[in-house]
Amino acid sequence: MRAIVPFFLMLTLGPACSSSTDKEAGPEESSSDDTAASEQDTGDEDIDSDGDGYLASEDCNDADASIYPDAEEVCDGVDNDCDDVVDEDLLTSYYADLDGDGFGDIDSQVDACEAPEGMIALGGDCDDTDADINPSGVEYCDDIDNNCDGEVDGDDAIDPSDWYQDIDGDGYGDIDVFISACDAPEGYVANNTDCDDVRGTVNPGMMELCDDMDNNCDDLVDDASSIDASEWYRDADGDGFGNPDSTMTACDAPVGYVLDASDCDDSDLRIYPEATEVCNGADDNCDGTVDEGFPLETYYRDADGDGHGSVVDIILSCTPIAGYVTVGDDCDDAEYWSYPGLAELCDDIDNDCDGVIDEELTWVDFVPDADGDGYGSAAGPVVTECSPPDGYVIDTTDCDDEDPEVNPASIESCNGVDDNCNGELDEGLPTYVYYEDLDADGFGVPDGTVDACDTPEGYAEVDTDCDDLDDETYPGAYEFCDGEDDDCDGVIDDDCGFSRNFVLFVTDASISSSESSWIEDRDAANAYCESYGEGAGIDGTDYRIVYSTPDENAKDYLVYEGGVGHNVFDSSGTLVDEEDLWDGTDIRLPDMRSWTITGTWNDGEFHECSGSYPAGSWPICQYCDQKFACGSSSDNPFEPGACCWTGNRAIVCMATID
Repeated sequence: MRAIVPFFLMLTLGPACSSSTDKEAGPEESSSDDTAASEQDTGDEDIDSDGDGYLASEDCNDADASIYPDAEEVCDGVDNDCDDVVDEDLLTSYYADLDGDGFGDIDSQVDACEAPEGMIALGGDCDDTDADINPSGVEYCDDIDNNCDGEVDGDDAIDPSDWYQDIDGDGYGDIDVFISACDAPEGYVANNTDCDDVRGTVNPGMMELCDDMDNNCDDLVDDASSIDASEWYRDADGDGFGNPDSTMTACDAPVGYVLDASDCDDSDLRIYPEATEVCNGADDNCDGTVDEGFPLETYYRDADGDGHGSVVDIILSCTPIAGYVTVGDDCDDAEYWSYPGLAELCDDIDNDCDGVIDEELTWVDFVPDADGDGYGSAAGPVVTECSPPDGYVIDTTDCDDEDPEVNPASIESCNGVDDNCNGELDEGLPTYVYYEDLDADGFGVPDGTVDACDTPEGYAEVDTDCDDLDDETYPGAYEFCDGEDDDCDGVIDDDCGFSRNFVLFVTDASISSSESSWIEDRDAANAYCESYGEGAGIDGTDYRIVYSTPDENAKDYLVYEGGVGHNVFDSSGTLVDEEDLWDGTDIRLPDMRSWTITGTWNDGEFHECSGSYPAGSWPICQYCDQKFACGSSSDNPFEPGACCWTGNRAIVCMATID
């Protein structure tokens, strides 16, 4: 087959070959053999046209001496080293930076030897329209990848929120268990007010229930806001029936309150529904009817006290009524010396109610009426006249002419006295059971009862005392921190040792100092306490000074006696009239038996006793470096020689807490 030689080779090589061959061969031989030889030489020969040391078969551009294998690649858009890669390892990536933040758009990459106009070498911008969004941006919780790290609102956001664990799924989290993140992790919420994160029914959005739990997380358990709280009624007389007009809402019965609201008289424990009705002018059983079931008798008004009543002023009653009698025949109820049966006297009065005045005068024996109740004493002396001398009467039936409340017309009352002079005491009056009260605290015990119409001395109306030998132990007493059940509620020292109602505080003035000249005036001293308390930030009212004036014994000791009052002792241990200090107001003092006031003197706080002296002895003094270190004795805290009594005494005040 004839070889095809490129035309450009033929143009180049043809003449030279012809000339050489023609010199050695004949015309015929040259015509055929030389042509074949020429074609054979052209296909096998490899040359280096550009003189770069590489043959055309190795050189990717044998027309350019700067292009050959292993040549140094330069950034010129040409494959200088013939590795089929143009400008390898020499191109730089450039990016468009439209927002001018120094970072180019990652999607606008261009590889070039030099930066195209408007492009920079630093890429990585994930939003080239916002200069605040780039790899050096600050990550925020805004649903944007601000720092172009591929994560939206990542852990490096500078404004994460606290999310609180919500185990019970009620929408309220536990304040102590939280995670900071842009978005709420599963099982976490923004609210941190759950007080019990294992109960879905306990959170601030719930209603309080009477179930011994703080359902609504207000730090109050079963308070008055509980939706199933009961309405309790004051039972002031302790008869088990409450006053419908005095109520309190609570889950459990407050002291002195009951569920029943049917008492019609809460001041008398003998009056209540189901009580036995007695003839006493009262509605004992609260059924709206007085003395029902008892026979009624007609009583007539006896205005002049002569034992004969007016026929026009009548009352029906089952029991005698003061100022009324059962005889209604008086013709002049404004005149004591006028009634049927009375002897006619010489006094210009129709004494015998026969319509005639002073007829057939009669001389009558009169006896003294010393108490002026219209009834005289049979003991005399007797005076016989036709008209009564001043201070004398005809009647001789008064059994006590020195007491105007005692006479035959009086109504028998429960007082151990024969009020109506019939020879009997307290007859016809209803009786009740009373209980022996040895300690006279107003509360008795079931053993030792007596029936009487009123409380006998040494007895009480109720039998709920748990220690009848201690007058500081009874239901409702103040609970001292003394290892005893002072209030008889079955629990020892419950909520003891303080009162929420009052605060005692020590000022920075003393009786012996110049600042205490105002102590001469009690009102000024109280005003000083008020000013000092308000200045010290003590929220209170009714400020009073605890110490007395210099002319009185200083009231250094206070002991609260629950239900009895306040006993105030002077420095000699003598009981002082409480009204002098407290105006007779019934208030509760803190339990000062186990506390002493020390410290900065104006902090309004109690500090627990260190035990350097026994409970029951507690000085309130100033400038004593140590408790009872000034010569006084813990066995005799009222020792007059102690500095607490003879030295500088601090001005101590108290106030009702608002």
